Amino acid sequence: MKKIFLFTVLFIFISLPVFSINYSGGVKASFGQSVLKNRSLNYESDLREALRCELQLEPASFIVSNFDIGIYLQLSYQGDTNINNYAKLIGYTALSLGLTTSYYITDCYTIGLMLGTGYSITNKLMIGSAFLECRLSNSYFITKNVSLSLNCGLIYKKERFEIPFTFSIAYKPFIKER
Repeated sequence: MKKIFLFTVLFIFISLPVFSINYSGGVKASFGQSVLKNRSLNYESDLREALRCELQLEPASFIVSNFDIGIYLQLSYQGDTNINNYAKLIGYTALSLGLTTSYYITDCYTIGLMLGTGYSITNKLMIGSAFLECRLSNSYFITKNVSLSLNCGLIYKKERFEIPFTFSIAYKPFIKER
């Protein structure tokens, strides 16, 4: 097993210059809204809305050919919903980790996919819960290093479904000319 691992690592390091990998890590700030469906109350069929803000860090991200592949760490805050049927869904603070990939359609436009998992702590109640998330994004680079994007996705928790719609600005300081 050790020989296979060493051989794989050696192969990757030898082949890196061949594929001309470009480091592209950075930071992204997002603001938007989530549409929620409460699954814990059987009588409730209405969708709810809450404000959302996120800060995402991509510590390891590499461009290989037209793909940007990496990992992300995201801190998010979601506010409370309005009162509906004498009930209010309390917001939360969450930390998530996952994989991200983008495909460069042109030098300025990318489409992307994020898959991750995380843990959230409900505000005021201090109750934690795990979740899964999947997101799609459309990004447009206004300069070589700064991009604007529209994101939508699905977050699954035991007690509710969430569909976040966010607008974000990203800064990737290490991208070289293609």
